Amino acid sequence: MIPNVSRPLVWTGTKDSIENRVRQAKFDLEALKGSGYMLIDMHVHSRFSDSYSRVSKLLERARRLGIGLAITDHNEILGVERAYKIKGRTPVIPGIEISTFEGPHILVYFSNIRSLRFFYYRYVFHRKTADPHSNTTLTISELMQAAKGYDCLVSVAHPFSLAYTHVPKSIERGYISPDFLDQVDAIEVLNGAVTRKRNRQAIEFAGKLGKTITGGSDSHSIFELGKIVTYAKARTVKQFLAAVREGTCCVTGTPMPQLLRVPSLAKSSRKHLVHFFPSLHQRYEQIIARPVRLRGPMLVEKLQQLTTEGIEWLKTPIF
Repeated sequence: MIPNVSRPLVWTGTKDSIENRVRQAKFDLEALKGSGYMLIDMHVHSRFSDSYSRVSKLLERARRLGIGLAITDHNEILGVERAYKIKGRTPVIPGIEISTFEGPHILVYFSNIRSLRFFYYRYVFHRKTADPHSNTTLTISELMQAAKGYDCLVSVAHPFSLAYTHVPKSIERGYISPDFLDQVDAIEVLNGAVTRKRNRQAIEFAGKLGKTITGGSDSHSIFELGKIVTYAKARTVKQFLAAVREGTCCVTGTPMPQLLRVPSLAKSSRKHLVHFFPSLHQRYEQIIARPVRLRGPMLVEKLQQLTTEGIEWLKTPIF
């Protein structure tokens, strides 16, 4: 049974039920803070990727709400670095959202900015493409291998979002190997930019995989910040990430109504339109060319099988 909004979800000491630690509903922010939890919006974008939100404004709103945030710009860390210069007492998790070559988006969190810098300049910076906010040339397997060398938390962002970022469909169609799921730490079970239905699917997905959970607004505007939070008993960023990794955190909040997201989507689209033609080529590669290359041999094999079966059927006597 889902508890009342006024009663915060709490970790009961077991990890067997993801549903007991996730609530897709409005929450009482003051009640959670009053219970001694650290609250973090773990998926936030700034003007340094495909948002127009100034880092100072994001920090100001987070301070007013009494929460922390993880700035997870697409393939970029300038927003996090800016936040660390001016953050004050607001908890900031150094993070990045990497748009992999195959399509899925992967969130990587660090307990300190220094480790993020080393990781970014060694593995991500030189793998960006003409549209820096879109897909990199970094494959999922390369990313997983790189993350092994760092004390970081890896989470699959919005696994049931549309098109090439839909992880189960990509696996089912053979575009990516499911092996990488053994190496990730967490699944983002609540994302403010997708529908309730897709979030429910993500919750079930995390449960089947036995992964820990994260959640965030996927904010591309100031007013979206804090609509979804991850919370745990912690005093520092390091303690918070440890709680998430151990599965002693909870996630709560609701996605933004799609109609209310239209203005921020329109604004963020302008940043991609600047790189329209390179981005168009990337989309062609992902949505048309790569599936044809991958599925072509399978389709030929299936056609040959059907042809053989058809010939055998024709040879079979009717009487």
